[in-house]
Amino acid sequence: MTAIDRYDKRTLRAAGADESASASRSPHTPADRFHVTGGYLQILEQAQRDWDSLHAFRQRARRTARYVDGDQWGDLVEDPDRKGRTITEKEYIKRQGKTPVVQNILSSIVRNILGQYRNNADKPVVFVRNPDQSGQEAILTDILQAVATANQLPELDAQNLQYLLLSGALIQRLSYSYFKEYDRSDVYIENIDYNRIFFNADVKDIRLNDLCRIGVIHDLSLDQLLSQFCKTADDEAWMRRRFAMETCPTNGNDGLTGKEAAHVDFFRSYDNTRLRVFECWYLETVWKTYIH
Repeated sequence: MTAIDRYDKRTLRAAGADESASASRSPHTPADRFHVTGGYLQILEQAQRDWDSLHAFRQRARRTARYVDGDQWGDLVEDPDRKGRTITEKEYIKRQGKTPVVQNILSSIVRNILGQYRNNADKPVVFVRNPDQSGQEAILTDILQAVATANQLPELDAQNLQYLLLSGALIQRLSYSYFKEYDRSDVYIENIDYNRIFFNADVKDIRLNDLCRIGVIHDLSLDQLLSQFCKTADDEAWMRRRFAMETCPTNGNDGLTGKEAAHVDFFRSYDNTRLRVFECWYLETVWKTYIH
């Protein structure tokens, strides 16, 4: 499996770049390592197509979230008074002199499920299948519980369960990252918003054996970008020059309103203080020789 990983800038080096263009500048400059051309543009175009193919999935999940929040008359219908225009069902009902009534039973069901999960969550335990290695169970269990504690896994899984109830999808990403509060690097678990995921939507196998492309849209601050991609002072200087004009010191006045998730665009960040980064993983077919 090949990746354009946000943690390793070396994988962003252009594949098949024009030799004459490369000869005009030093092959060790940061611009060479960050310049995205050739095959990577094809990966980005395929990622956009995968993103577009999941449009109906995202719309359905957002509609379910609106229903759970009590906005159950927010669907758009054709405006009978103005042809070609649309209005919400709530406005349509009001025009008829009626009062749109909401009896929200979805919210209580979701809260009950999440509450049951939180009250009955167990600590992760390792069981070794080989009886000769049973002495390792305690050590592995302690390691697993330490990872769960560092990542606040019970609450993280509860949020992921809510994502499942709204969208039907469970998506988590495992990586290796630095924890400031513990002053160490360890396994890092994060939930991926269904509005930011893209993959080949023709998957049919419940085991995901036919999953061949998957990626995530990240919006990073300049500091996050520097910490994850820079290896030298030259890298930092180049990136600060390259991206200094693409961020704005202020973001709007609609923080924590949910508008960002509802207006995720593939190419541009809703928050003008963030820089868009694409993380793409894909299976690559190559010739192999099996020896037995």
